[in-house]
Amino acid sequence: MGARYKSDQNRVLVQYESGTYGVSSGNGYWLGQVTDHSLTDSENLIESHFLGTSTRSYSDLANGPRDVEGTMTFNPQDMRLVFYTIGSVYSAGTSNKFQHTATQVNTNNWLNPFASGTGQFNAPTSFTVEDLKVSPTSNRNSLRTVNGCIPNSAIVTAAQGEKVQVELSYIGQNVVYSSGAGITTINTAVSGVTPYLWNNCTLTIAGSSIPTAKEVSVEINNNLEGPHYINGSRVIATPIVGNRDVTLNATIDWESDMAQVIYDALYKSNATFNAVFDLNADVASTGSKHTIFTFSGCKITSMELPSTSEGVTESSIEIRPQNISAQEWGVGSSYTAW
Repeated sequence: MGARYKSDQNRVLVQYESGTYGVSSGNGYWLGQVTDHSLTDSENLIESHFLGTSTRSYSDLANGPRDVEGTMTFNPQDMRLVFYTIGSVYSAGTSNKFQHTATQVNTNNWLNPFASGTGQFNAPTSFTVEDLKVSPTSNRNSLRTVNGCIPNSAIVTAAQGEKVQVELSYIGQNVVYSSGAGITTINTAVSGVTPYLWNNCTLTIAGSSIPTAKEVSVEINNNLEGPHYINGSRVIATPIVGNRDVTLNATIDWESDMAQVIYDALYKSNATFNAVFDLNADVASTGSKHTIFTFSGCKITSMELPSTSEGVTESSIEIRPQNISAQEWGVGSSYTAW
């Protein structure tokens, strides 16, 4: 009987794909404190029933289109994959203090302008995911390498008393299985850094700080489609981006100072405003770990404001921005390999 794969030996990393979609390059990079990686690797066999087989069971199972989807949950020590989900990413600086900028762009621009000038396409930056389960027996590891991954959606959530959490979903092109050791050179600059915490976070709506926010979440959804063209391959071609949906949700204890501004002047008046979600975890020096999400063209699309028989009145607010941009300062490495 073989050795069991135990959770303490699981590892999930990412690699850049620079130049050719579905081909990884360079070192491995930590995602953050990963708590879960769920991978759906569908062969989609085509079941057929046809005459002459003299059976009520299926007559044939033929190879169908391969579809790969995954979801990763982690406490972020940096915002690398969240920034890929937003759009175009630019990094500048040194390993001691990098500044990363993410900007949403439309499909008339390259989202991943590789230095080589090849492999450019108007989908978000692609990456490779390595999911490794280590066995104590030599050459008995379980290694799945997911190539051609593009972020479909990312949800960044800050809840009171907890670590900030990211849930990221992606579409991949194919999965390669191996019993090998996986990536050997790993960038660990941020592996010992404390992840973002709830008390690092502040929310500002229409220029006013919201001091009683209990939970704040930012969701970026690219609504990807993985096309299966008639091109001799079972795997998807470069995913196609759909409409971009950005949603900012906040649950807050309702205060008298908010009532007129948020409910009446913004929600009931269908007013447009800006918002900022600031995650400032600077400790050793300015710029050691700090992310700012900036939203413009915001409108409140729904509000819940119940009256209850006990406790503090709580409101849940859904905000839909037209535009999102983000900046991060921190240790680590460039978010772009070009």
